[in-house]
Amino acid sequence: MTSDAVVALVVGALLPMLISVVVRSAWPGWLKGAVAVGSSIVAGAVTAWATGQLSSAQGLMQTVVIIFGASMTTYKMFWQPTGIGPAVERATQPAAARPASPSAVTGAP
Repeated sequence: MTSDAVVALVVGALLPMLISVVVRSAWPGWLKGAVAVGSSIVAGAVTAWATGQLSSAQGLMQTVVIIFGASMTTYKMFWQPTGIGPAVERATQPAAARPASPSAVTGAP
């Protein structure tokens, strides 16, 4: 495995946290998926450029595929089960979109 592939794996492993900041809980699944695919393409292009892989279509596609695969795998196997991904998603929602806390609904202190 080349160092370029390792860089792409690391970017892909961390990309779900950036995606969680962007997406909203109320968005439909297809839109969240489209944001994930689009983010992987952009991250792949930037990573390919930074590692010198942008000179060939094969290098670009390889980088995008590695990043997409790593991001989907780490989200499903780490970020989602641990609750970190969904917590980041909830924490970064605008205040108007956040569900009210139980004390706010009941009026309890």
